[in-house]
Amino acid sequence: MQASGNPVLAELQVGLLARVTFLRARSISRPGRAFRSALEMQLILGAVSARDARAARAAAVAHVRSAAKAALDALGSGSSG
Repeated sequence: MQASGNPVLAELQVGLLARVTFLRARSISRPGRAFRSALEMQLILGAVSARDARAARAAAVAHVRSAAKAALDALGSGSSG
Protein backbone atom coordinates (compact mmCIF):
# COMPACT_ATOMS: atom_id res chain seq x y z
CA MET A 1 0.00 0.00 0.00
CA GLN A 2 2.80 2.39 0.82
CA ALA A 3 4.36 1.75 -2.59
CA SER A 4 1.14 2.99 -4.19
CA GLY A 5 2.03 6.48 -3.07
CA ASN A 6 -1.49 6.88 -1.71
CA PRO A 7 -1.31 7.79 1.98
CA VAL A 8 -5.05 7.24 2.43
CA LEU A 9 -4.72 3.60 1.34
CA ALA A 10 -1.74 3.10 3.63
CA GLU A 11 -3.70 4.59 6.54
CA LEU A 12 -6.70 2.37 5.79
CA GLN A 13 -4.46 -0.69 5.75
CA VAL A 14 -2.98 0.17 9.14
CA GLY A 15 -6.47 0.58 10.59
CA LEU A 16 -7.72 -2.68 9.12
CA LEU A 17 -4.69 -4.59 10.37
CA ALA A 18 -5.22 -3.19 13.86
CA ARG A 19 -8.84 -4.35 13.83
CA VAL A 20 -7.91 -7.79 12.51
CA THR A 21 -5.25 -8.16 15.20
CA PHE A 22 -7.72 -7.14 17.90
CA LEU A 23 -10.38 -9.57 16.66
CA ARG A 24 -7.82 -12.37 16.24
CA ALA A 25 -6.80 -11.96 19.88
CA ARG A 26 -10.45 -12.03 20.99
CA SER A 27 -11.13 -15.12 18.88
CA ILE A 28 -8.14 -17.13 20.04
CA SER A 29 -8.93 -16.33 23.68
CA ARG A 30 -12.02 -18.53 23.55
CA PRO A 31 -11.65 -21.93 25.22
CA GLY A 32 -10.71 -24.57 22.65
CA ARG A 33 -10.45 -22.06 19.81
CA ALA A 34 -6.70 -22.45 19.29
CA PHE A 35 -7.09 -26.20 18.83
CA ARG A 36 -10.06 -25.81 16.45
CA SER A 37 -8.20 -23.12 14.54
CA ALA A 38 -5.22 -25.45 14.06
CA LEU A 39 -7.54 -28.17 12.74
CA GLU A 40 -9.15 -25.70 10.35
CA MET A 41 -5.76 -24.62 9.05
CA GLN A 42 -4.77 -28.26 8.55
CA LEU A 43 -7.84 -28.64 6.32
CA ILE A 44 -6.77 -25.60 4.32
CA LEU A 45 -3.22 -26.90 3.98
CA GLY A 46 -4.45 -30.35 2.96
CA ALA A 47 -6.66 -28.89 0.25
CA VAL A 48 -3.88 -26.62 -1.04
CA SER A 49 -1.43 -29.53 -1.03
CA ALA A 50 -3.95 -31.57 -3.00
CA ARG A 51 -4.34 -28.64 -5.41
CA ASP A 52 -8.07 -28.64 -4.70
CA ALA A 53 -8.97 -24.98 -5.07
CA ARG A 54 -12.65 -25.43 -4.23
CA ALA A 55 -11.90 -27.35 -1.04
CA ALA A 56 -9.20 -24.84 -0.07
CA ARG A 57 -11.60 -21.95 -0.56
CA ALA A 58 -14.36 -23.69 1.37
CA ALA A 59 -11.99 -24.52 4.23
CA ALA A 60 -10.65 -20.95 4.32
CA VAL A 61 -14.16 -19.48 4.34
CA ALA A 62 -15.20 -21.88 7.11
CA HIS A 63 -12.10 -20.92 9.12
CA VAL A 64 -12.79 -17.19 8.82
CA ARG A 65 -16.46 -17.66 9.75
CA SER A 66 -15.53 -19.79 12.76
CA ALA A 67 -12.95 -17.23 13.90
CA ALA A 68 -15.46 -14.40 13.42
CA LYS A 69 -18.06 -16.22 15.51
CA ALA A 70 -15.52 -16.84 18.26
CA ALA A 71 -14.49 -13.18 18.25
CA LEU A 72 -18.10 -12.00 18.36
CA ASP A 73 -18.84 -14.45 21.18
CA ALA A 74 -15.84 -13.11 23.11
CA LEU A 75 -16.92 -9.53 22.58
CA GLY A 76 -20.49 -10.35 23.59
CA SER A 77 -19.40 -12.08 26.79
CA GLY A 78 -17.66 -8.94 27.99
CA SER A 79 -14.19 -10.51 28.03
CA SER A 80 -12.39 -7.66 26.32
CA GLY A 81 -9.07 -8.29 28.02
